[in-house]
Amino acid sequence: FLGRRYWKSELERKKRELHSTDELLDRSNTDRQTVNRLLDSKHAQLENANDLLDQKNNQLQTTNDQLAQKNVALLAANHALDRSNEDLQLAMTKLTEKNTELTEFTYIASHDLQEPVRKMISFGQLLREDAGNNLPQIAQEDLSRIVDAANRMNCLIQDLLRLSRTGAAAMRNEN
Repeated sequence: FLGRRYWKSELERKKRELHSTDELLDRSNTDRQTVNRLLDSKHAQLENANDLLDQKNNQLQTTNDQLAQKNVALLAANHALDRSNEDLQLAMTKLTEKNTELTEFTYIASHDLQEPVRKMISFGQLLREDAGNNLPQIAQEDLSRIVDAANRMNCLIQDLLRLSRTGAAAMRNEN
């Protein structure tokens, strides 16, 4: 009888252990299923993230291609701008040369014109002194007009001389 009881209690203990192990296995299976569901969910999220990443990579590639095209266009525009700047520099050099020539011409021409104008003024004044009141009134008025015009021309020539000196000084300052 004692042996039976022992075996019966041993059997009960083993049943409890087995039942406890079954519960543990059930919980483990439930946990495994939960983990699998979470893994499936994370896997789906990763696939979505990969798809989104692929889209962004495609967009970036398109943008890079567009930027490369714009870069080529900008390089061509810069090259054209450099050529235009060289042309402009050449034109400015030629213009400076022409301005120098014009300034020299203005100086020479105005200097050379001074002598005839001075003579017109001097001879007009001498004629007025020599003839005095012997000239008819209309001739005296004409003589006054000649001297006045010569004085105005002399002022213009002096202005041209000042302008040529100013232009030459400005060009020396620029250089």
